[in-house]
Amino acid sequence: MLAAGNSYWIRTSTSPSAADDELVYSTDASSSYLTVSSSGQIQAKSYSSSTYTITVKSKNGSASASVKVRVFDKVTGITLSQRKSDYIGSGATQKYYVDVTPSTAYAGTVSLKSVSNSKLTANISTASGQHNGQLTVKLASLSDSEVCGNGSTYASDVYIEAGPLGSRFTKYFTFKFSKYDPYQVKLGDIIYCGSATPAIKDGGYRGLGIYETSAVTTNGFDLAVIAWLGNNHLSEDPTIKSGSNKNKLTGITQYINSASERNTVSAVHGIGVPVNTLGLYRKVSVSGASGGSNWATSTMGEKWQKKADKVGAMTGHDASLVSTNVYTNYMKHCAWHNTEVLLEESSTGNTDYDIEAVIYCANNANHRHYKFYYGNSSSSGNINAYRYVYYTPSNVSPWLLPTVGDLRSIFENAEQITAITNTVKLYNSSASLSTIRGYWSSNECQEGTYAHAVALNTSGSSVTGSSELSYETKTEERGVLPIVYF
Repeated sequence: MLAAGNSYWIRTSTSPSAADDELVYSTDASSSYLTVSSSGQIQAKSYSSSTYTITVKSKNGSASASVKVRVFDKVTGITLSQRKSDYIGSGATQKYYVDVTPSTAYAGTVSLKSVSNSKLTANISTASGQHNGQLTVKLASLSDSEVCGNGSTYASDVYIEAGPLGSRFTKYFTFKFSKYDPYQVKLGDIIYCGSATPAIKDGGYRGLGIYETSAVTTNGFDLAVIAWLGNNHLSEDPTIKSGSNKNKLTGITQYINSASERNTVSAVHGIGVPVNTLGLYRKVSVSGASGGSNWATSTMGEKWQKKADKVGAMTGHDASLVSTNVYTNYMKHCAWHNTEVLLEESSTGNTDYDIEAVIYCANNANHRHYKFYYGNSSSSGNINAYRYVYYTPSNVSPWLLPTVGDLRSIFENAEQITAITNTVKLYNSSASLSTIRGYWSSNECQEGTYAHAVALNTSGSSVTGSSELSYETKTEERGVLPIVYF
């Protein structure tokens, strides 16, 4: 294997060793690919897919020998196929195909030369097809003080080499240590629908305030940003607590060239909020929308339920899960019950339950109010959710009106708020978690007069204790954040 641009000498030995017959060198190659001098020096000139023979003869023709050679281009680069992020998360494993460039180069054995930080381990294995190898890297489980964030950088360089012996090419790749991995489910990731069954893709959040463009490109529409991860809501949501729905959203696909690998993790559950968030409020009227009589006719906000003393008679629903006072009832995640039960009651004409069916999509046709939505109908400002009225993905709840328990979980700490906000900025660079009056209203009330609300603190970074709960009167617009359970 000869590298274009290099010179080589042919070593010979004769028998008997004292023979003084002159040696003659020749080749069947075109001079544009390689030449051999009268003294046995080979000049490799350019790549060729053919194999050529170099022959050495004694001048008198009594002895000869030959060797077959090919000319390859020099290795000028090494790439990791489909690498979209420099980050690797604490405890995570990533895999990439290793490709040597140009394709006309002789890669030889692609090998790992060194790793600069012992917290990261790596190895290279063989790969089939057009690839030259597969790199597997794994980061140890690290504390927050050992990963990037707050201006500090922690990383490891992985050195890979390829090419023929004596002419090896080396390149290093930097792996930055982060709290969250691009290919593991985390806060700020996106639930999207390419089909009836939703999946999860990277939202770009790496933890501790670090955010970058998503490492995953997918087709389909984006539904919601993951705002909270946990299983506490499952016992209260009959749509996803059992059966096939409980084991669906299980990982993020890491694309490795044309192939893909899905991380093997247990079923992931939590709460999501719409992808395009910038101050949500009830519109008074909507141009072109039917069912206008169901909209508020003044600047009043949403009409909230009055009490929960009649829902116990409704088949399939648990009255205890329709909370009316967050101070006397445990703050469960019961948005499904609160929304569904009250919608059913409203549709039967029960005026004690005067909640409206807004942006809510259920299997019951009575709840499909055409083009009902909050906020602006375009994607440039407020949450736009009306397009999902026609289609409820499986394994994710319909849009729900949140309870205090839901809102407290979503805005529990600064990191969750950062994850949501930064992901939302992917859709609208000027977006934020702004609200009408500095708080998000829940679907819980105090005997119909006030709606409970959860306020972000003055810096917009966290929710503190019960003092953060406030009450809204019905004469004010609501700052409502619809949610989905998954």
